[in-house]
Amino acid sequence: MVSLLNNWFAVAQKTIPGRQCEVGDWQEWHLIHQPDVNLVFMPRAGTEGIRSFSERLIQIDFPGIDHVVSVGTVDAVLDVQLTRVGGDSAIAKEFAHDLATIIRAFIQITGRSKVKLILKVVSDDACERFHTDRYDLRLLCTYYGPGTEWTPDDNVNRKKLMGGTNDEIIRDWSRINRLQQFDVAILKGEASTANYGKGIVHRSPPVSAQKEKRLLLRLDA
Repeated sequence: MVSLLNNWFAVAQKTIPGRQCEVGDWQEWHLIHQPDVNLVFMPRAGTEGIRSFSERLIQIDFPGIDHVVSVGTVDAVLDVQLTRVGGDSAIAKEFAHDLATIIRAFIQITGRSKVKLILKVVSDDACERFHTDRYDLRLLCTYYGPGTEWTPDDNVNRKKLMGGTNDEIIRDWSRINRLQQFDVAILKGEASTANYGKGIVHRSPPVSAQKEKRLLLRLDA
């Protein structure tokens, strides 16, 4: 009987729908650690300087940053990577400061000593299919272009995630949400057995047909 109850409890844990939380400041990011939360997002209004530098990176076909950083190394990494394309300008420093603030907050929330930093220009539709990912926590922020799309758990046919089309996965397209430019989001994936079946279902918005580009910050713990 005990074994049956344990099995039932394990299944019940896996099928609890995830909850998505809009927060107002960094201190509330810790909500992502709650078992029933699979997305925390914080709306932001970018400054004119950050907006201008983001557009500049798009225009010069920025080669991107792919680096493992810690609290102690993030400033030096950003200084080297951004100075070579932006020079010693005020807007480059403002952009780097914004990145560093987000990175340090994410490191604190995850409890990790290091995180993977990726800043890249996206111009294809590589992740246009709705899916969950095999990671613990991932932070996304779109500095230029359309933001990441996500949908509540009860709008998803999870049985179709492995091989179905978007129309088979999504029950109601009117319930698709899109993060806005400069919004910061922490997404919960399914790397651990505790989160299996509960990762946030999301996708990159298709951009190639409209010849759009995105400047995307991604941090992986």
